[in-house]
Amino acid sequence: MIWEETFGGEVLTASISPDGSHMAFGTKGNGALYFYDINGTRLWDHPTGCPVFGSAVSENGEYVVQGAEKVRVFTREGAHDWQWDSGFFAYSVAVSPDGKYIVVGSDNKKVYLLERGVGEIWQNETVDDVRAVSISGDSEYIAAGAGNNVYLFARNGTLLWENPTAKGISGVALSPDGRLVASGSQDYRVHLYDRASGDLLWEHKTGNRVHSVSVANDGTIATGAEDRWLSLFSEAGEVIWREKMTAKVSGVALSEDGTSLAVATGSGGNRGFLYSLGVSVVEEPVPTAIIETISTTETPQTRVTEEPRGEQVAAAELEEIREGIPLPALVAGGGVLVAVGAALVLLGRRRK
Repeated sequence: MIWEETFGGEVLTASISPDGSHMAFGTKGNGALYFYDINGTRLWDHPTGCPVFGSAVSENGEYVVQGAEKVRVFTREGAHDWQWDSGFFAYSVAVSPDGKYIVVGSDNKKVYLLERGVGEIWQNETVDDVRAVSISGDSEYIAAGAGNNVYLFARNGTLLWENPTAKGISGVALSPDGRLVASGSQDYRVHLYDRASGDLLWEHKTGNRVHSVSVANDGTIATGAEDRWLSLFSEAGEVIWREKMTAKVSGVALSEDGTSLAVATGSGGNRGFLYSLGVSVVEEPVPTAIIETISTTETPQTRVTEEPRGEQVAAAELEEIREGIPLPALVAGGGVLVAVGAALVLLGRRRK
């Protein structure tokens, strides 16, 4: 773990830039958007007066997108760049690496594609409020999760496919290279799809509601669940590492190359983490691999962040819960060495 931050309110969202250099976190209550560099230095924060449901960061932290009662864009230096208002809450946001395109999932059952500084390009209606959105690294594909369905759109707004395969989609993610689409749902499931065909590659049943998913270019999938489990899967569907956190895992976000992982824990934790992941792939993972563990992680750096207009909350020591597998971990048979550390991501609550 590189660093850990304790906030004065529940954290609803965490995001990371494609290159892993910057992270953003949004909180509940009075609400604020916080922006950090890879060393854990808080560069700026912007109070909102309402919950921040979604956040997204472009390459090298050049632009930071906030999803709340409005969509707001800030520069890396903290200046207000642009905003857009649909008249509804933005439950989820995503931004292209170059900062040109912004995807918005709203509580009016619609997905929007925006051009930053210009406005709406298109909108598409879904079956329910849109809890999660994602965009590929080349901006050619947009994924969305609403109700029981996962949607894939082309950049021109054409619906490419729709899969009604789970109940209550709460997380969705495209791999940056656009090969894979992952989803997490309220009926305890993680799904991985082939982007080109829409075919389901595998399904994994977890022990509780899955709030967030993220996918790296190498096919590594991170998930966060209500029962406090933070998990990593291989592209083949093998669980390669799990750790039980001190509170529900409300959000996860992997950098493009899978070397950094931002993690958010919700009510009861109110923490953000940044893990450094050293992944060395020797051979293709085998789904039946036996998992063994080695060593433990170093004691993390812990800080306290003051919630705007709130009282400062002392950061409790990180509880070492090792019901799962500590990091670093050696995955026998899969030949994957994972050395990890933590930061914070995303949970939305309806406000309208």
